[in-house]
Amino acid sequence: MISKYSLALGVAAAVALSATVPQHRISLIGEAEARTMPQHANGHDGASVRRVGPSAPSGSNFFEDWDSYVVGTNAHGQGGWKGWMNDPSAGAFIDDAQSVSPSNSINIEGASDLIHEFSGYTSGVYTITAQMYIPSGFSGDTYFIFENVYSDVDPNIISWSTQVVFHSSTGTVENYDGAANPGSMPYITDQWVELKLVVDLDADLQTFYYNGTELYSGSWTNQFPGQTVPGISNIGSIDLYAEGSTSVFYDNISIVASTPFGVDLDGSQSGSGAPGTSVPYTLTITNTGSSQDTFDISATAGAEGWPVTPSVSSVTLDAGESTTFDVDVSIPDDAIIGTVETSTVTATSQGDPGTSATATLETTAGLPDSIFSDGFEVPN
Repeated sequence: MISKYSLALGVAAAVALSATVPQHRISLIGEAEARTMPQHANGHDGASVRRVGPSAPSGSNFFEDWDSYVVGTNAHGQGGWKGWMNDPSAGAFIDDAQSVSPSNSINIEGASDLIHEFSGYTSGVYTITAQMYIPSGFSGDTYFIFENVYSDVDPNIISWSTQVVFHSSTGTVENYDGAANPGSMPYITDQWVELKLVVDLDADLQTFYYNGTELYSGSWTNQFPGQTVPGISNIGSIDLYAEGSTSVFYDNISIVASTPFGVDLDGSQSGSGAPGTSVPYTLTITNTGSSQDTFDISATAGAEGWPVTPSVSSVTLDAGESTTFDVDVSIPDDAIIGTVETSTVTATSQGDPGTSATATLETTAGLPDSIFSDGFEVPN
């Protein structure tokens, strides 16, 4: 993929660079190789827009499922998508052979080198997800790519941050040759698998997950130190590249703004018990941030001052991970029947003490039960 930066140099320059540029990318330099993908009539206008549909994840900045496009049409010129260097023959076609959301996906094969540019992603943390389907008969190499800088008119300024390649010859998904942080694992065929890329532009960090397992983690701006164009803190474009391979399919691609630190408690609960007893509650805590964090657990009694005791003082969770913990509210012996106490439980991020979540527990002092010898249970 590094060879794309020399596209404008032409064939002569490509020959000079051949000693340092991977051979399987040299064929893309200049116009030496004509793109032969058949062209279809576009079913939509060519406006470059961020598509966020009703099935998009909450908080999506960008979402694409191709469900509104006409099957068999070229994605080039639709919804901001285009072929590499704005070449329609490098586009890709809408397909309904496989899909996650009904009923379309994008088919990346042959000459496909499909681009969507973005703007405004220069700081913050973003979670990028895509669903990918690789048929068992897949042949060749195919790529899931992000550039931090992309240009149709000046390829000399293009810079790559993410180049994940799927090799049919080895059955593996890998971080591309020359990456600062290599990684490799087997890929999965004949089912939809999630690709997830967490990009922290402020920390210059990217982490790529395949089917929930980390493939690599490292610099966003300098993941490929061998390229001549320095990277910048920017998400410039996505690039779905087939390099002549047989079909793979993508669906439900999204970019969602996130934060390194976030927490959620599962909301308010209520319960009751007799004076002199404790009422147990179970709360679920979720790390909604993009990095591992430890959360301090505290509890505050309400107006009645009834003791409230969490089972843990802190919880450590990976990004997206959830767990449960118990909280007991003790009702005093002299509590008046019908009294309601509202206690508060708080989870506070150690990574960012300004980030916290609360849950309220409403506990009612109820009548004690008596069980008589005849087996009937009645209140006193």
